[in-house]
Amino acid sequence: MTEEEQMAKEIDEVVETLKELEPVSIVLMGSFARQEWTSKSDAELAVIFEDANYHSRTELKKYGSDKVRIYPFRLSELLGLRSVIPFPRKFYFWWLKNTAKTLWGKEVLSRLKVKMEQADWRENIVFQKGVALSALLSFRNNDLETAGWAFSKSCLFATVSTIALIKGKEIKSFREASALATKEFPDFQDVIKKAESVWQGKFKLEEKDIFRNFEYFSFLENI
Repeated sequence: MTEEEQMAKEIDEVVETLKELEPVSIVLMGSFARQEWTSKSDAELAVIFEDANYHSRTELKKYGSDKVRIYPFRLSELLGLRSVIPFPRKFYFWWLKNTAKTLWGKEVLSRLKVKMEQADWRENIVFQKGVALSALLSFRNNDLETAGWAFSKSCLFATVSTIALIKGKEIKSFREASALATKEFPDFQDVIKKAESVWQGKFKLEEKDIFRNFEYFSFLENI
């Protein structure tokens, strides 16, 4: 059994145990849902509950594992785009609607009403610049895993937004974002490809990569 097959089996087992809580829906998020999973990745499940049957993340922790993380949502808050999240609101729900996959229960994601405007794409680019800075802070504290995550995610998520701004094309995977951006921005194909490679666990992050990412963000902000 491959690592990916083992992860799929683990996800199925977690979903089976979560059914006893009678959620409205169980949704697979992240790289596994986008078929971009690597051995360095974990799996993320969104568990959507009717408000009266809500279970907190603390309560759900026992159902997960080291590689399967569980995030609860109240149905009314999710449909109203009011869930508590630490990310740009409209971009997060747009990404969720377009990249996640319902594994069990009712189809809820299609009911999300998210219309992205130019200001929303730009808001995400500004947010990702802050994530890029956190990569430097983590690197200098010798937390290379977090630094690599912040470096790669900031670069690739900002690229998704930029392609939407300049091409009007909504990208739904990091792989596609990287492929398009290296053609659109040849002067920065080195950092874009490095971000994808670090995210995939193929290359080790260096401090110079982080500063190159800052240069990329300066370029993006002036498009």
